[in-house]
Amino acid sequence: MFPTSSLTEVQCNEIQFASLGIGKDPLENLLSGFLTIGGVGAFAWFVARLTADTRAKQWLQKNKAVLDRETETHKADLAKEADRKRLLLKRQELFFAEEVEAVRAFLQSYRSIMPERRTPHEDWSDARTYIAKDIDKIDEELRNLLKLHEAGLSESAIDAISSARDSAQTIIYDMYDQYQETEHEIHLGPDLEREIDRLVDHLNKAKARVRKDLRHGSMAIDTQPSSKKCT
Repeated sequence: MFPTSSLTEVQCNEIQFASLGIGKDPLENLLSGFLTIGGVGAFAWFVARLTADTRAKQWLQKNKAVLDRETETHKADLAKEADRKRLLLKRQELFFAEEVEAVRAFLQSYRSIMPERRTPHEDWSDARTYIAKDIDKIDEELRNLLKLHEAGLSESAIDAISSARDSAQTIIYDMYDQYQETEHEIHLGPDLEREIDRLVDHLNKAKARVRKDLRHGSMAIDTQPSSKKCT
């Protein structure tokens, strides 16, 4: 060991580093440390990692334009899909609003068509009489309902309402001669009574259908195709 009293501080440090086997070259120090700590295996891992990082950077630089283009294409596709979903949602909102309006109109027509009991002793035969007397108004009511609100009704509801109107027209054109009114009573023939019952049955089916459509939103997914058209 050299006497440190006659050496500078830098010289002392160099002597201490030399005694520890540490040189001035950082790479030499790093490689020496790898060989000392992990041997050849650690050194090989370090070289492989360094090579892989270098190759990855080179690949990224080489393919940057392609990656940028693919990224922009993906962004454009996402934007198109978002626009498509916004448009679909807006259409669904419009359809729902139209459906609500159609259901409201139908229920109003239903209440105006179905007769109310006017005295405690009246029965269904009296109700048939009221319907027969108002059959022209009922036919017009159903015609206007389909004309104004068909777009907001499901195919099944349209079928039921159209069938009710068919019954109304059958009563008007084919059975009205069975309607006899005298000073004291009104007489309906059996065929006329059955057709009135069919009309009411179709209206009740339409009522149940529009309520179901409104609750479950089945207007857009109706699996029963319509066989009737508004005339």
